[in-house]
Amino acid sequence: MQKTICLTNEVTETVTRLKEKTQSISRIAGIIQNIAEQTNLLALNAAIEAAGAGEQGRGFAVVAEEVRKLAESSRRSAQEVMIQIKEMEQVVGQTTAGIDDANMGTRKQAQVAEQTEQSFERISEKVTVVMKDTQDTGQRMLQVIQQVEGLFASIHRIASAANDAAASTEEVTASVEEQTALFENVAVIAEECKGLAVGLQNTVNRFRY
Repeated sequence: MQKTICLTNEVTETVTRLKEKTQSISRIAGIIQNIAEQTNLLALNAAIEAAGAGEQGRGFAVVAEEVRKLAESSRRSAQEVMIQIKEMEQVVGQTTAGIDDANMGTRKQAQVAEQTEQSFERISEKVTVVMKDTQDTGQRMLQVIQQVEGLFASIHRIASAANDAAASTEEVTASVEEQTALFENVAVIAEECKGLAVGLQNTVNRFRY
């Protein structure tokens, strides 16, 4: 009985930490959406200035358009991440309900041992869903990071040939840098969520077996 109490407490603590991490990702995804919108405007302004610079600004105009497309892609990706997080939060909420059932079963002791085991079965199923969602989120963030870093390198290569659009170049570059840092932060948190979910699954398995 003491073992069951310890395990349910451990599961509760892990789920609480997982919930905090998903909330962090949701906040960062919202920030990314805002930055993406700002980057889109900066890229449009840079393209206009580059067009005014004639032949010299043509190369940067191409990059500015790529950055604009990246900003839109980043906005959509952040939106998709927020949808995934909402789904994860629902699953975490259901997992918490399962823990409450297990705790209730623990308090009633042996007479509802089967009910307690069923509660942990449900928790295990929900944890499996959370693990998949966190893994998908982490992979998506890593893909977007690679896109951002690639365009960031392109901006640096062409910036030297776009003197007439230098001010806009610096603004767009700074915005892309900020997006990259945020995406990296999300990827780290998503990986931490995955680790928490794995730990939660192991804890549940210890109870079951």
